[in-house]
Amino acid sequence: MTLKALDILSRDEDGFFLMVEGGQIDWAGHINDAGWMLHELIKFDEAVDAVYEWVKDRDDTLVIITADHETGSFGFSYSRNNLPEAQTLSGDGMQGKDYKPNFNFGARPHLDKLYAQSGTFYDMMNRVDSDWEFGNSTGDQWAEAINNYSAFKVTPERAAPIALREANEYYVPGHKYLDAAEFPLINDFKEFYVYGDEIHGNLIGRALSPEQNIVWGTSTHTSAPVPVYAFGPYGVTKHQPCSTMSSWVRR
Repeated sequence: MTLKALDILSRDEDGFFLMVEGGQIDWAGHINDAGWMLHELIKFDEAVDAVYEWVKDRDDTLVIITADHETGSFGFSYSRNNLPEAQTLSGDGMQGKDYKPNFNFGARPHLDKLYAQSGTFYDMMNRVDSDWEFGNSTGDQWAEAINNYSAFKVTPERAAPIALREANEYYVPGHKYLDAAEFPLINDFKEFYVYGDEIHGNLIGRALSPEQNIVWGTSTHTSAPVPVYAFGPYGVTKHQPCSTMSSWVRR
């Protein structure tokens, strides 16, 4: 789609502006779905690569890569879960001594397991069907749904909190999201989980997080700084409408 858009728009002798968005990165962040987010990041990276290959030999095109915000307050983190076993290391430096980290820092194969996720948290929610909307779901149902799509597995006991609900203390009549008598139960920072029954997805993320070495802080947008990258021929902005941004990047 990106290459087709470039092909069509570049026929305009007056030039063009094209925005390509990896929009579902944001969706995955809202629902705290790291596996889905990884897939969307890879798709966006492929789109950036396609643009780069199209632009790299031109002298009339500026490319800017950025985001409007971060979503979910995502992070990898070390933990006290699944502490690694000691390893005897070879070499003169270690002289056969055991190496044992104090905490679980997350193994690189975690990324492979994240990539192996075969459906989104919405797919997991749909597999439980409508029971979650009426407070009738169980830990067994949620564990089965999660384990059907995820390479990281959970027990029914770990999944049981996904089914819990409570009265919505922030009830607002007529509000798009807060006009609900009940919300899924969040035990901390509940004010930052705002999207009604979609919070079941955030709770799936919490159930999986100990095995994924992943932490989330919210279901909404954050003020974390986002990177800005730019490439193109020096001075191209003399003939483009975005000179303020590009000259700032250049400095």
